[in-house]
Amino acid sequence: MKKLFAYLKGYARECVLGPLFKLLEASFELIIPLLVAAIIDKGILAGDKAYVIKMVAIMALLGLTGLIAAVTAQYFAAKAAIGFSTRLRHALMAHIQTLSYTEIDTLGTSTLVTRMTSDVNQVQTGVNMCLRLLMRSPFVVFGAMVMAFTIDFDCALIFAVVIAVLCIIVFSIMLATIPMYRRVQGQLDSVTAATRENLNGVRVLRAFCKEGAETEKFTKRTAMLTRMQLAVGRVSAAMNPLTYVAINAAVIVLIHTGALRVNMGSLTQGEVVALYNYMSQILVELVKMEQDWVPTREGTSLYLRPTMIAHGAELGVHPAHKYLYYIICSPAGSYYKNGMSPIKIHIEDSYVRAVKGGTGAAKTGGNYSASLKAAYEASKRGFDQVLWLDGKQNKYVEEVGAMNMMFIIDHKLYTAPTGGSILPGITRKSVLRLAEDMGIEVYERPISVMELYEAYSKGTLQEAFGTGTAAVISPVGLMEYRGDLIKLSDGEIGPVAMAIYNKLTGIQRGTEPDLYNWIERIN
Repeated sequence: MKKLFAYLKGYARECVLGPLFKLLEASFELIIPLLVAAIIDKGILAGDKAYVIKMVAIMALLGLTGLIAAVTAQYFAAKAAIGFSTRLRHALMAHIQTLSYTEIDTLGTSTLVTRMTSDVNQVQTGVNMCLRLLMRSPFVVFGAMVMAFTIDFDCALIFAVVIAVLCIIVFSIMLATIPMYRRVQGQLDSVTAATRENLNGVRVLRAFCKEGAETEKFTKRTAMLTRMQLAVGRVSAAMNPLTYVAINAAVIVLIHTGALRVNMGSLTQGEVVALYNYMSQILVELVKMEQDWVPTREGTSLYLRPTMIAHGAELGVHPAHKYLYYIICSPAGSYYKNGMSPIKIHIEDSYVRAVKGGTGAAKTGGNYSASLKAAYEASKRGFDQVLWLDGKQNKYVEEVGAMNMMFIIDHKLYTAPTGGSILPGITRKSVLRLAEDMGIEVYERPISVMELYEAYSKGTLQEAFGTGTAAVISPVGLMEYRGDLIKLSDGEIGPVAMAIYNKLTGIQRGTEPDLYNWIERIN
């Protein structure tokens, strides 16, 4: 976030004046219901036309001043947002120019184009929205509630209840749509990639008469994108009906309660109308916040890491006598900084990370340190991760430094067994269970490097992906062993990896039914 603030440098005035003018506009809006109440109670009931005209003139003046304030705020917000996006786009282009060929191939041209266009535009919209609504909407919502309490305490309690209900509705739908919007973004990248590939290779396609096949493939991708957008649209569309049901129910209760209190003489007709107007203002602001702030990406979490270290004054090669146990609670950003995309891995046959009989099956600092040298050398060659082989025969694949490995061979899932040198990850266990329930045959057995290359030569090695807590699923697009390459899924995410990822993250975030009782909700 601090890095993004740097692109607002030079727009400090706009960032201050924009919200201030919005607050000025909001203050005028909060005064209007009181003026309406005064018109009803003091003007209309008393038959004082001069007073009514006076109040109407004041309302018109406040409305005109509020309009000027709103336009001014929009001007400053738009100026800051456009300047921000311009600087961000220039910086992004400059950064892309510094990327290596390997990094560009890994990210993909379509992904980079999407980041330069739609993603930057979305950030621009977010900045504009923040400057206009981040302070205004909460100010109006809580200001309206405070003003309601100044009119009548009992009726204002209705406001407190309806605000809580509306917040539950808004944030529940937002939480439901977050993963859906992320999948839409991924599918949009796929459609963009297909478009680019067809435009670049149009002559080759025509030469081999592949127009029909590519058209069919493109149609399927766009149809999938359409279905995803319709699905998230249906969920988002529930926002307005649900909020209006809640607000109208509250209005009924408010009018009923207000009528009773008017009959008792504790409220006036004008005050009831003012309370109704304040409730309408709350509704408008909450719906406005939902419509303007539609998240397209998610993946952040609270990362919990139980940790234990030796604790004591002694120094020597022996077990410690005291231990310190603590839990690190750290906010974690999205694992995929540039979107979920296939990684490149190097199959290591020179270094050994763990052997049976050691600490390979435990999450210890020594296992990490043993992997750093090979990981560093692989990184210099353009690879993202290292796939380790067994320490005895240097023949069978085991796991990547931070992930267990899965292979789809002839539509069956294969993974190495946990035999003392592989960490038995909880995500690994969950993926295997989901795969079985999806009708995929699962085999836990040793898999040699030569078996992988043989399956690749036969065309039966269809996918490879890693599983881990942070990434959940990390698809593999390329593997290298002694200079020989294996290219998978045409540089895209395989269907099995994508299906398991969607299912598992859906369970984690509540968009898929938890049939396994994996989730423990904390209220």
